[in-house]
Amino acid sequence: MTKLTSKTIRVEDIDRLVKQLKNDPALEIDSVTNQYELFRGRIEGKVIIIYKSGKVSYHPSPVIEKILADYEDVKIVRKKETTRLAEDVLNVKLAEPQKNALIELLSNESDIQRTGSKNQHVQARFKKDKHVIEIYTTGSVYSPNGKSVFVSYVKDAILQKPTHPDFDLIIGQDEAGKGEIFGPMVVASVALNNEQIVDLQLEGVRDSKKLNESQISDLSTLIKEKSLGKRAVTIGAERFNELYSQMKDENKNLNDLLAWGHSKALEEVLKQLNEHFDLPSKKILVIIDEFNRIKTDERIRGLLRKYSNIEVLQRHQAEDLSISVAAASILARHVRNVKMAKLEKEIGIPLKLENLLKISLHDLRDKVIKRQFARTYLNRGQVINRNIIEGVQAEKHIEKIRKQMESHKLDFKKEFPRQTHDIVKLISAFANHEGGDIYFGIEDKTKEIVGVENVQKLEERISGVRKLCDPPPLLEFFIYHLPDGKTILKVHIEKSEELVGYDGAFYYRDKNSSVTRKLKRRELEELFKRT
Repeated sequence: MTKLTSKTIRVEDIDRLVKQLKNDPALEIDSVTNQYELFRGRIEGKVIIIYKSGKVSYHPSPVIEKILADYEDVKIVRKKETTRLAEDVLNVKLAEPQKNALIELLSNESDIQRTGSKNQHVQARFKKDKHVIEIYTTGSVYSPNGKSVFVSYVKDAILQKPTHPDFDLIIGQDEAGKGEIFGPMVVASVALNNEQIVDLQLEGVRDSKKLNESQISDLSTLIKEKSLGKRAVTIGAERFNELYSQMKDENKNLNDLLAWGHSKALEEVLKQLNEHFDLPSKKILVIIDEFNRIKTDERIRGLLRKYSNIEVLQRHQAEDLSISVAAASILARHVRNVKMAKLEKEIGIPLKLENLLKISLHDLRDKVIKRQFARTYLNRGQVINRNIIEGVQAEKHIEKIRKQMESHKLDFKKEFPRQTHDIVKLISAFANHEGGDIYFGIEDKTKEIVGVENVQKLEERISGVRKLCDPPPLLEFFIYHLPDGKTILKVHIEKSEELVGYDGAFYYRDKNSSVTRKLKRRELEELFKRT
């Protein structure tokens, strides 16, 4: 078979690519083989694999390469970006009126030729000598070699149709990491005048979710240099948990915490501006990416009561509306990226969901994990990981495990027990002792392999009964597809930091007899010491 080749697309483009592949009538969908794969399939016998990281591996074929041609190779882009400022590249996002104004300006130039494009997403394409510019329906404008030729037209189009012509200063605000399990939440505020907005727009400032880390790093440096005021309020995981718990006690929620962060960032930027301007003489617009209009308005109104010249605008997806908000989103994301890299170096473990268990047991966990979100994630019945093992590898593992006897860390089940409480007690007992494995599809006495009929339904059922534990312990699923077509499900229960209870009692897996039993008062007292 031909060797696999690969390219890396933007993470935000993964869903679009998967959807496009699934709509292809020639596609045959295969099962993923490990936790890193998101999608695996074949087109005309040629394999294509999409990983969660954005990497796409495939057997070269005209059909697959045609599909992937619409997706930028991030690795190539990053190489170019190391000299981005020295190259004659134009990459800018325009608002709809600005885009239309640019098309009109270029159409009216006698020495610029309008040409066709095979790309259905390109609204207009122009050429001057060897220089090409493409204007996409989304408002993106791209010229690989003609920034010096076309930039004046783009600038004129922006100035003809400024987004907020009636204001002297525009302060944009956005946040990063508000719903993430790991790392800090960062709220950023950036103040720009209209000239700075045009300069940053021409440098490619846009919503940070549409940029890779290299672009975010480069652009954040420009934003810091050009802005009149900037501030990033960082709320680390430990502080986040404190504030979240405090606000929860006051019947408040995450939106109150976000509103506090936005108010704090704005207050700091206004102090910076006040050192250089007579603020009452300036007409200022504050634009916030909307999350809760009422709570934000309550916080901001108190801060701005002495300023009659400041208007506040809250909009969903405001980063597409305002370059100032886009700049704030980039600054917030960059600060968070730097903090995350530092945390990863300190803890020595990649901050990914599949490592949640390891991180939760680490000495530095309080600096890393937002426990409210981690608990919410787990309470939804999710597991830390889902692993698929097939063929000979699966057969060897199952044959090896069949030679073992049930113990305080191992249990076999032919099927899900008729009495739900039996499996809940077992999960609780493993979590309270040293952790353990339950193999479904293997008869406990004879070790006969009977397999499970519907592994997905069994997974869902186990995830559901897990929530009957208090607190729900961490689980990991391993699915073994054997060569004879039978499937075995292993459920790995991790040792819990906290005692796990069920129906007002606590259970334990006896090391000597391998029996699941209820803990006595004296034993409970001993175990409570570890918590």
